Amino acid sequence: MEQDQFSLLLHEYLSGTISAERAGELLSAMEDAAAMERLQSIITDQLNNGVFNQNLALPQTHGRIQAKLQEAIAAPPARRIRLWQRMSAIAAVLLVAVGIGIWLTGRKTPHYHAQHIPQHIQPGKQGAILTLANGKQILLDSMGNGTVAMQNGTEVRLHNGQLHYKAAAAQNEAVAFNTVSTPRGRQFHLVLPDGSMVWLNAASTVTFPAAFTGAQRIVKITGEAYFEVAADAHRPFMVQSKDSSFTQVLGTRFNINAYPEESYTTTTLLEGSVKTGNHKTAMILQPGEQAAIHLSATQPVLVKRADIEQVMAWKNGYFDFNNLPLEQVMRQLARWYNLEIVYEKGVPDIHFGGKLSRNVSFEGLIKGLEKAGLRFRMHGERTLVILP
Repeated sequence: MEQDQFSLLLHEYLSGTISAERAGELLSAMEDAAAMERLQSIITDQLNNGVFNQNLALPQTHGRIQAKLQEAIAAPPARRIRLWQRMSAIAAVLLVAVGIGIWLTGRKTPHYHAQHIPQHIQPGKQGAILTLANGKQILLDSMGNGTVAMQNGTEVRLHNGQLHYKAAAAQNEAVAFNTVSTPRGRQFHLVLPDGSMVWLNAASTVTFPAAFTGAQRIVKITGEAYFEVAADAHRPFMVQSKDSSFTQVLGTRFNINAYPEESYTTTTLLEGSVKTGNHKTAMILQPGEQAAIHLSATQPVLVKRADIEQVMAWKNGYFDFNNLPLEQVMRQLARWYNLEIVYEKGVPDIHFGGKLSRNVSFEGLIKGLEKAGLRFRMHGERTLVILP
């Protein structure tokens, strides 16, 4: 197993976002000493990056981790897993304390500490608002399992935090359009009437009919959404987003980022084939490609190879800030932690790197940003002022 893959498995385990299948991969990797040595290398690299505060007593802590690693390598398999679990708790203190390796390139850490960390600011969670065809709004955060509404014969059910549309036979009534929206600090998963699945990132919306009855399946989004579209060769699936951008598919997996504050609408294809563009031009994407459409709609569609891991980080429970400018990083954090970002004297020309769990507390985020070298202050309830 490559070190990058092992590092990602470790991150998922420590952040609590690892799936059962991925956990099995991690535990299987722990069966050989080479994997344990790679884990030690990962932690050592984190320690040597210079992002840790000297008050953490690094030599002593690092020594304890090394001792646990050596003990786990020599232990029988059953005991090795128990030792691994205890050792990972120690590693988590180091890794999560700095946001799983968040740093700024080329900047030294100033002796600056937040004077006040608001306790009411929390990382995002699952939840959304459903707006029915008649304008009625339903807060899905507090709803239990069961039927939420009936829309022209279609049953809308909430099950384990997911919204499902069970379409009845075709109705003669007018099409009933529903909208699911996620405020800042929320994300959500729903299943459309045709069986297609949609994951919404924070501050996003998807509008769709309660039953697909026409020759096309058309939905509209703002913000960011990941789709797994149910195949239907007779009814193409169409996603419409800002500035007349569209994505047309038959059955595939793809991600669309169409936040109004971003300069581009991007469509990233993971599997299958899509046609994406605007009223002036369009391109057919292959798996692993990303198309970017400028808001002005005067530039052609730009296609490049995508960093799939970075694109899908939000759905997989973490941020991937590799080589992102400060302003783009702050927009992501603002949506997830429901913050307003203000730059006191312009946007500093700095870039980030590394990954950050979306479960990290606001206090953990603040401490990580401080260790990364960023200077800021809180203003009011939710405004983070970035200092020069």
